[in-house]
Amino acid sequence: MWGFQFFLVFLVAGVVFVTGQTLDEDLTLTHSEKLTLDKFKERVSHKLPHKYMQEDIYLVRWLRARKFNVEAAEQMLMENVAWRSKNKMDSVNEEDWSDLEPDFRYSIEGCDNEGRPVVSVFLGDWDIRKAILAGKSKRLMRYIDHLVEEVTSLVRSSQERGMNITQWTLILDMNNYNLAQHGCLQCIPIQLHFLRTLQQHYPGDVHKLHVINTPQVFTPVLQLMKPLFSERARKILTFFGRDKEEWQNVLLRDIARDKLTQNFGGDKESPYEMEHFKQLGYFQCSNDIV
Repeated sequence: MWGFQFFLVFLVAGVVFVTGQTLDEDLTLTHSEKLTLDKFKERVSHKLPHKYMQEDIYLVRWLRARKFNVEAAEQMLMENVAWRSKNKMDSVNEEDWSDLEPDFRYSIEGCDNEGRPVVSVFLGDWDIRKAILAGKSKRLMRYIDHLVEEVTSLVRSSQERGMNITQWTLILDMNNYNLAQHGCLQCIPIQLHFLRTLQQHYPGDVHKLHVINTPQVFTPVLQLMKPLFSERARKILTFFGRDKEEWQNVLLRDIARDKLTQNFGGDKESPYEMEHFKQLGYFQCSNDIV
């Protein structure tokens, strides 16, 4: 039980600053916020290695993550630039991940009603303990970074093609979650890494994060931790237990049945594999192809 409490304490810390914006909120600023963005842009643009990093849509997320405190946002952003350089994140998607992909799968369900891609991660099927015993702890954490970078890069490519896609939705399915594979102390840092990556390096990229089929043992801990969640965290993060009808109803409010697989209450037999979009080079939301 203490292992789960430890996990949840850091889980709260890991998502508290990950903001979820609607499309309008992502693109709309008050006059004061626009002036702050202009000031921020002038301070950091010449320090950023890529053109996309100099765009307003990218810069404003760092400001929002630090409540429009220019100095704090600059520090966070420059730490991220250093992290990307140190970890060679510009080429992470070109690496060979064939040793991990079969056992640590993630897919694209489709798009929500606003055109955001919906990513499903079957966390309960991830045998994290097996990876640890094989000496692949660090590689698995890098694989998680690759997952987020890959989805974010495709979203950005869609933006460049004029599509109104700025964020994505994440579903973490904890079905089949068990203590042996996921509850070990060595497993916790890897689980936390998923959330830390979103918080520290991709703020505002995730619109909603749904954790479904949460084991019952989490319920009392979640109740204890609920007051610690910030308002922004509560907006994007939802936990659901094994009540399938409950979480399906929530998912179907934002995502059409033909954009969800049967695992999540939709009509599709299978999700789209990432390889499809890697070849396409961007996300496309339409009736015939996502």
